[in-house]
Amino acid sequence: MHPSHNTFGRQSAMAHLVFASIVALLALAFFCIVGYQVLSAEGAAGEAASTLSGTIGQEEALQNANTLAEQTRSQRQTLATLPIPSGQGAAFIAEVEHLGVLSGTQSEITAVSATPSKSATPGSLSLTIAFSGSYTQIMRFIGLLETQPVSSSISALSLQYDPTAKTWNGTLSFSVLSFDTP
Repeated sequence: MHPSHNTFGRQSAMAHLVFASIVALLALAFFCIVGYQVLSAEGAAGEAASTLSGTIGQEEALQNANTLAEQTRSQRQTLATLPIPSGQGAAFIAEVEHLGVLSGTQSEITAVSATPSKSATPGSLSLTIAFSGSYTQIMRFIGLLETQPVSSSISALSLQYDPTAKTWNGTLSFSVLSFDTP
């Protein structure tokens, strides 16, 4: 055998080995990429199914809430016209102070005034409230005031941000119907 044939054979075998290695690496890379895509698709499908399930649950909860709102509409309208019963003004003021605590605001009733009731016609109890806290706390406090089971209104609201203390400060005027006399 001629020596050049032997070298050529070794080079050819080496070239085949390198070529086979490259093909194997490319095949491995291809399968890794395809496998990753399949796993990602499965994960995305699972996420989509979970989101869809959550959305269906939210829609069902919303539908139930709307049904309940319709069923209780007349009772809620009655509650919205109720005055504070006679003798309950102080308890109502204490409840308003407690709402500040529940919402996390610093609140203080700075003024109280009352318009007397006349026989079957209720008067009004008006409160001026100073408060401070985060925006979320203050909005919660106002929401709690507005949802008291009595006829009420907020007639004035002032709100300012204090960048030094990083808090919101404000005052509001809140009135409710009342049978209490001053």
